[in-house]
Amino acid sequence: MKKNLLFFVFIIPILSSCNTYSKAERAISTWDNRTRQELISQWGAPNQVFPTDDGEILVYYGNTTTHRKTWTWSVVESGTCKIQFFINKSERIYNHSFDNCENKYIIQKSHD
Repeated sequence: MKKNLLFFVFIIPILSSCNTYSKAERAISTWDNRTRQELISQWGAPNQVFPTDDGEILVYYGNTTTHRKTWTWSVVESGTCKIQFFINKSERIYNHSFDNCENKYIIQKSHD
């Protein structure tokens, strides 16, 4: 019985967070190989643009709020989501990254 309880207390939350990350990754991956202009028309102007030798990096910031519940308390965490799109000289997205982003924020931005 203790082993089953430990499984639900520790393993299930870890697997749930992996699922959330994979949904966000799938949503943002839909932008790979699309054009810079397509991105800007859907997401709006980036918050920052950094030129690189290969093209440029477009950076978007957004506010996120995460709600986590445990058996005994509820935690609300706020932060800044950072999403980067790497654009090549042909003005196509060839890579991306994101940090501290809630799954819903990325999916919403990708489907607005």
